[in-house]
Amino acid sequence: MFTLRPHQKVLFNFGQLYPIYTKSEFWRLLLSLEQHKNETHLFFSLLFKMHFFSFIEHNIGFKNTMLIYFMSGISSTLFQAIVSQQVGVCGSFHVGAIGYALYLQQQMLQKCSAQQQLQFYFDLQVSQDYGLTLIKVAIVLSVMYITSLKFHGILMIGSLLFGIQCMILGQYFSYEQKKQQQLQLTNSTKQTQLIKYIYLGGSIVVIITELIVFFQLKNHIEI
Repeated sequence: MFTLRPHQKVLFNFGQLYPIYTKSEFWRLLLSLEQHKNETHLFFSLLFKMHFFSFIEHNIGFKNTMLIYFMSGISSTLFQAIVSQQVGVCGSFHVGAIGYALYLQQQMLQKCSAQQQLQFYFDLQVSQDYGLTLIKVAIVLSVMYITSLKFHGILMIGSLLFGIQCMILGQYFSYEQKKQQQLQLTNSTKQTQLIKYIYLGGSIVVIITELIVFFQLKNHIEI
């Protein structure tokens, strides 16, 4: 947790909201990705990122994981600014990371035999912690719900969009990985390519639309 300018009333400080349109420092939109309301928020954020980031990075690589994180974060922050004309603590990666991690584990499960699938669900060592992950999902969702009730500075609307955008981009990288594993171009791979580009195109359209709306609204605000 840090402040941008200790001698001024600062943006993003402990969940404090501040009208984004009254300032021209739009680069501050990026800082909502790492700002936290308090020590509790920071602790759980780091805990969940360490667990789910490592699993996702192992499957799609560091660069793709970071691309998902920043694209989703910028999109959710812009959305929050458009809806509330304010920017605070938002950009939760938890929802999207959980959904995408479970998707990856489900793909692993489909490659197992019937006996292996049974072990996958009940043996935590063989299942690569699938059952433990489900327990963690319940804990994460419960903590997020309690957090939204207690800490009003955390903007859950932006966090929800962050999760959706993260899962969409995650699907894109999953299809990209499948394409690289296939040696011959067949009808199925053509369909895979089409779906892959639909996911990527949809994410880009969302971000571009948000940017246009954001700056259009900004131009109509008297500063």
